[in-house]
Amino acid sequence: MSPFPADACAVSTRAANDFEGATRAANDFDVIVVTHRSARVLPACLAALGPLRARVLAVDNASDDGTRELLARHDVATLALDTNTGYAAAANRGARATHAPLLCFLNPDCEAAPEVFAAAHAALAGRDDACAVPHIAESGRVLDGSQPGYSTVKLLWDVLASNYGEGPLCRWLARRPGFDDPTWRWPHGACLFVPRGLFVALGGFDERFFLYMEDVDFGCRLAAHGARIVHLDAEVRHGGHAGASVSHRRQLGLLNRGRARYAELHHGRGLARLLSALAMPSMALRAATGVGA
Repeated sequence: MSPFPADACAVSTRAANDFEGATRAANDFDVIVVTHRSARVLPACLAALGPLRARVLAVDNASDDGTRELLARHDVATLALDTNTGYAAAANRGARATHAPLLCFLNPDCEAAPEVFAAAHAALAGRDDACAVPHIAESGRVLDGSQPGYSTVKLLWDVLASNYGEGPLCRWLARRPGFDDPTWRWPHGACLFVPRGLFVALGGFDERFFLYMEDVDFGCRLAAHGARIVHLDAEVRHGGHAGASVSHRRQLGLLNRGRARYAELHHGRGLARLLSALAMPSMALRAATGVGA
């Protein structure tokens, strides 16, 4: 794998125009919002977009909670799928159904103001060697929109921490050398801007991922392609796993599944089986006791 370029590029919203700049640039964007039982969070997402709302294509994964009716009331173009195909497949369907030179993949529990799009336009217009991410505000903290690469140790930590809590073993793992892989980074998929040509060149999202870790996999392939991640001086509010009204146990099961899939593809079946085995007692206990239902 090619190492990720060490020098990160920052673009200021102050230098990237303002609300009017976003309005002028709106036609250069297609905003792909994948939904599944997302009626509770969609109004805030759509309201924040301002003039960019007209550029939204919602790809709905068989919602049954009024999501499609809400989208219709807001005159949002919608690709309605009969079954829940998962995030990666639905996002790819949205990209194939649109034509603008810049793509924004936006979670339905995100609030992205027009100024964020102005910054992304200034950073990416006319280039196909980079994607761009804002800062992500969630759960009372602000995260960097790109994160260090995954190692085997970090995958182990992820599974143990989310299934059993951050106990002594997790704290020990987090202190191990190589916990993060410094040779590459991945873009947070909650709000991701990418030129269409680069997205197509990378083959889009890997549809072997149903939900979770497809952005990490995308970042791994992005680095191998020699592309960069541009850091925008802008912030997007993210609900944090609130985009779909599903149980915590279901979310955790999908997280475990995504991590095992990533491990299989990038580190081999042995690690994938180990991660699945580590998660199994937690999921069995939750099912037996009804915790997280």
